Amino acid sequence: MNSFLHCFWTGPSFPYGLRDFVKKWVRYLGQSNTEFIIIVWLTEDAYQAMNEYIAKKRFGDSIDTTFQDPFKIKGMRCNRVTLNFCSFYIAMFEPIVLMHNDLMQEIFWLLKNNKRYTSASNIARLMIVNICGGIYTDIDYLLPNPDIKFPRNMEELLKVFQKSSKIGFYLPIAETTSNELIENQCVILDPDFRRNLNRLFVRIEIMIRTGGLRDFKTEVETEHQYLDNPITKELNHSMFTRGLSSALMKAHKDRDIGTFLALTEVIYKNERLQGILFNRDSTSHIKNPPMIMGGTRHHNYSVTGFLTYEIAIEYFLDNLTVDTSSVYKKQHFNAFKNFFDKEHIDSQFEFSDINGDKYGMYSWANPGYGRLIKLEKTAKSIEKYYTQKRKNLIKKTLLLNFLKEFQGEKIFLFDKDRLVADYQQQISELIIMLTKIATNYIEIEEAKKIIKKFLFIALTNLKNNSPTEIGEWCVEILNRIEYREIKNLIDPESSRLCYQDLVDYLSI
Repeated sequence: MNSFLHCFWTGPSFPYGLRDFVKKWVRYLGQSNTEFIIIVWLTEDAYQAMNEYIAKKRFGDSIDTTFQDPFKIKGMRCNRVTLNFCSFYIAMFEPIVLMHNDLMQEIFWLLKNNKRYTSASNIARLMIVNICGGIYTDIDYLLPNPDIKFPRNMEELLKVFQKSSKIGFYLPIAETTSNELIENQCVILDPDFRRNLNRLFVRIEIMIRTGGLRDFKTEVETEHQYLDNPITKELNHSMFTRGLSSALMKAHKDRDIGTFLALTEVIYKNERLQGILFNRDSTSHIKNPPMIMGGTRHHNYSVTGFLTYEIAIEYFLDNLTVDTSSVYKKQHFNAFKNFFDKEHIDSQFEFSDINGDKYGMYSWANPGYGRLIKLEKTAKSIEKYYTQKRKNLIKKTLLLNFLKEFQGEKIFLFDKDRLVADYQQQISELIIMLTKIATNYIEIEEAKKIIKKFLFIALTNLKNNSPTEIGEWCVEILNRIEYREIKNLIDPESSRLCYQDLVDYLSI
């Protein structure tokens, strides 16, 4: 039984998200000592983009063009790639498409050539698992759970889902307040069930022939108009910093789906894009204007969604041998999620409507939505970096103010001649040194050195004063609320310092 983990990519790019996904899985499967092989299926343009990326010959990158096709598919190109020392396989997807009849080929290429990549992927994943078996996953869906070893092979993985009854395939379920939504981000197919999905493709073909290929083409081409629309392009390239685009960013950040949809409806209110409104209980018809109701595409472009998603879901439900409301949901779904990063899976359904029903991140695709996601992820990464970095920094001005207080007449309650003459000079040198530091923050360790140097000067350059007198005077300043950060450098545990704390600090 072959054990494959498949993913699919189309379009003229070999993006970071795909590369990062593959590297994480390669390392995880290696640690789990499994027989699973990762195969990334690429259309011609994506394959070319990958080749161009590997051709730059970064350290740890290479491609072996001698690998033989494990599936015995005519015209197949399947090569071993090493990326940052992580090895996996890439395969050309076109030979898979050519194994289907002319109508299914026409459907796939129509979607792909009009940049309907999500819908093209909906078809591609079914073709892949039907011919090859194994696991398919979207690259933004499954990340491994490092605390659990992955099953050694496909046979062991399928046993997880066969504790109570036999099933030939698996799809995840997203729970909502009103129902359970079966999703297709992941498909697991028992190799023994291979080729059974041929009946599913027949269903799609029947719907195309009865519903009309013309209507399907009209809708797909209209979607292309939408993607190439000047408003969409502007939003996709914007930073969402002004006007309605700024409000979109806020609604997205607040996970407020109602406001987000209302805003996109306003943005597109004057657009008139021709398209198809499909009702399965009646004939399809042209709807004009506007196609972009509420800014959502999937709800309005119903022909494509029905053909590439709903028919597949209905087919899987018809063929399940377990009850979807009990055993399938509770046992198989939860057992499945244990192998993966649960938080990451749940994040795919993080947007809720007024009823509390959850939506996947791309189930309400909107203008500029992909851009919003990238911006938010970037902002989070930057914030995480600087939050961590700030933990190791302290404001330079805080240290300067602290030293200047000791140098100044107001706080210096003791006569200067009762301290050694060079005390003020040494403090001045510390202040000058701090002033010359170019940044507004300095490293914690550097700040500790300055504080230690200052305390050493204060407690040893004595004349008629005792160390205790000077020490308690320092403590009085350090215990002020405005110098809490400096106090924490000396002793973060106690709420107030005492003279002995200074002595202990200097003895370390």
